[in-house]
Amino acid sequence: MAFFVDAKRRGKGVISFHLDINDRLDILNQDGTPFGNIVLNEDMTFYTLDMPEKVIARKVIPNADFAAFDFDAEPDQANDRYLRIYVNKKLRKVKKAGVKFTYTDWEQYLQGEKDSTDAF
Repeated sequence: MAFFVDAKRRGKGVISFHLDINDRLDILNQDGTPFGNIVLNEDMTFYTLDMPEKVIARKVIPNADFAAFDFDAEPDQANDRYLRIYVNKKLRKVKKAGVKFTYTDWEQYLQGEKDSTDAF
């Protein structure tokens, strides 16, 4: 599986998902059919991903030590039941119920990325 970052910003900001042991993040197409999922395995050594061969997102790092699941997104209050994220340049959705996430607007997200690269 290969992960790529799209240089174009989509949506109003970024949603970062936080997974605990056995948490499952199901990503759905707009019509509700499954697109893919991510699960943190019980031994916490790696994530299981059932996604297309090529995934384009803001940042997907399935390594347990450096895990990051950031997706361009619409503000989380835009819909009551679903979060709206962009994967492979298309709008997808994730049920809000039981999902741990943070939403950051583009200005804050880019500042945070700049600050993390300044540490090196």
